[in-house]
Amino acid sequence: MTGKADLGEYLRNLDTSLTPEQRLRVDKLKRRINGVNSPRSLYRDIPTPDEIDKHFSENPPLIPENAQELIDYALSFIPPREGRRGSRKKKRYQLKLLAKEKQMRVYKTQKVEANLKRLAKSKKQRELVRLYKERTVAVMDGADPRSADIYALPKGY
Repeated sequence: MTGKADLGEYLRNLDTSLTPEQRLRVDKLKRRINGVNSPRSLYRDIPTPDEIDKHFSENPPLIPENAQELIDYALSFIPPREGRRGSRKKKRYQLKLLAKEKQMRVYKTQKVEANLKRLAKSKKQRELVRLYKERTVAVMDGADPRSADIYALPKGY
């Protein structure tokens, strides 16, 4: 193939027939590339003869008659994407969330432990106040205030 005529002839004679499955896949790819309601673009679509005359006056491109079929044929060879597509930003965000959840778990356990400790302390204080009140009533009823059992604290105080 040495000239435009040979290339044009080759492109016209190329078999660009697609199976129904390939046709569905090509249509799906074209919707992704062009969008559903996107305006016509010279960079994505095959230019019409008027657009060629308007934009490419000096060196017009070689556009065969079956250009759309050739594009569809080429799109049919794009392999399907394997797995889902991840991004670094998404991965960083997920790692950030995992670290935050871990910190919150630690914080919550510390908060629960501190609350239990506070409750135990207040319970101990209430028991001590109750003990002092009982001993005060005993002294008021006539017990000897100098006896050792009045001043003795229970175990754990």
